[in-house]
Amino acid sequence: EGKLRGKLGYLRVILKTLWHKEKMQVIIQTKGLEVRRNAFMVLLANASQYGFGTVINPDSQLDDGLFEVIIVRRLSVSTLLKMLIKPGPFNPKHIEIFPSTAVTINTIRRVHFQVDGEYKGKVNRVSAGADIVLFPELALSGYPPEDLLLRPSFLHDCELAMQRIA
Repeated sequence: EGKLRGKLGYLRVILKTLWHKEKMQVIIQTKGLEVRRNAFMVLLANASQYGFGTVINPDSQLDDGLFEVIIVRRLSVSTLLKMLIKPGPFNPKHIEIFPSTAVTINTIRRVHFQVDGEYKGKVNRVSAGADIVLFPELALSGYPPEDLLLRPSFLHDCELAMQRIA
């Protein structure tokens, strides 16, 4: 019942957005990028599917350390059907996707925001990002290193990998 209620909630928001067809002016700031758009919706996603199985982020990778900021600029029944029936790359004139590790979204007027399932209320600004990321033991080496720890090149490669992640 909880999943159904959640899926119906997502569907209700999408149908309400389609019905009202009211765009919001957004300013999206990620590291090194500021984007100003008129949008129907702005979504943050790490997984490829969002809500009730809708493919909103077709090129997502759960292990890349990024989430995607998805700006829905044009919303139509045909775009929604493509998300549901035949997932694939989106028309960038309709939907833009920006990878990021942190984002701040500002709006001209107050709008309803929900971040990771938590309702934030009707606000002008939200921020999202990771303050700390946890990795399982041996994430850098991939397996118990044992004698590899005696090789300076192995230690150097692990250090480089850790710097890339940080």
